[in-house]
Amino acid sequence: MKTLKQLRKKINTIDKTIIKHIAARMKLSDKIGKLKAKSALPIIDKSREKKLETFHKKLSKQHQLSVKFINQLFKLIVIESRKMQKSK
Repeated sequence: MKTLKQLRKKINTIDKTIIKHIAARMKLSDKIGKLKAKSALPIIDKSREKKLETFHKKLSKQHQLSVKFINQLFKLIVIESRKMQKSK
């Protein structure tokens, strides 16, 4: 059995990966914001957000995660993405 220290080290590695992926997602959101601004499109796209919610719900269930938790997590990510896009 792994020690507490070893398990925490693995969690730190996973957290590092999660943050790198969130940063990559935000860079893409930035690019999307620029494209939306150029095309005079609104920042908020309820249709896209609904599709994402359905997608995240499906993934949550596949990985035995709380749908509510994942929904809340991605709401925060979408809010931050909107802020980034509004600044363009």
